[in-house]
Amino acid sequence: MTRRFGRNAVFHVPRAQATESVARLLAQLKVDDVTFEEPPVEDIIREVFAGRVAGL
Repeated sequence: MTRRFGRNAVFHVPRAQATESVARLLAQLKVDDVTFEEPPVEDIIREVFAGRVAGL
């Protein structure tokens, strides 16, 4: 969990693990809403140029 505020929580998981992670959460908790967001392209470019992206 990255952030928690009240009854809300934010999780950051690799895309490849998103389905498994959401399935686990839905099986264990009462979830009213789920939102998926991609990181801003500016953040991705910053990570690439900082050398923090594997496989490039």
